[in-house]
Amino acid sequence: MDDPIIRPRQARRLLGIGNTTLYKLIKDGHLSAPIKISTRASGWRKSVLDAYIEMRAGRIPSGQP
Repeated sequence: MDDPIIRPRQARRLLGIGNTTLYKLIKDGHLSAPIKISTRASGWRKSVLDAYIEMRAGRIPSGQP
């Protein structure tokens, strides 16, 4: 299965939110912290972002990725 890592800029576009909102979601526990790719790069697996979108749409129970 292909599950690419989505960088923050792409994640913001995918979710339709700004930078402040993205990191507020992480701080509040609604979205997992990004994984470190290198010392200066991080991102989320696309499946994590897709699960968040599905949860927000009410298609899966909260508490999932």
